[in-house]
Amino acid sequence: MSITYPAAPACRSADPELFFPEDETGEEVREQVEQAKRICQRCPVRVPCRAIGMAEPVGIWGGMTGRERRLHLRQLRTGELSLLDLDELTA
Repeated sequence: MSITYPAAPACRSADPELFFPEDETGEEVREQVEQAKRICQRCPVRVPCRAIGMAEPVGIWGGMTGRERRLHLRQLRTGELSLLDLDELTA
């Protein structure tokens, strides 16, 4: 599947492996996740990337880990969180 964004993603020149850590625990992995999230923070297409990533079980998408996406999806379903809240949480 080819995805077309309105601007170039900040991760375009980064190593794709950075965004797909083998685990979400441990100091080395935490640093990898933080490094990927820093790239996402300055990305002009972070919001559409996050929307696409909501259906993905793994990887850093739009600045969120799989665990964070699952938590936020559950909160969206139960009404504990709105889409506007979600954008503020990851800004």
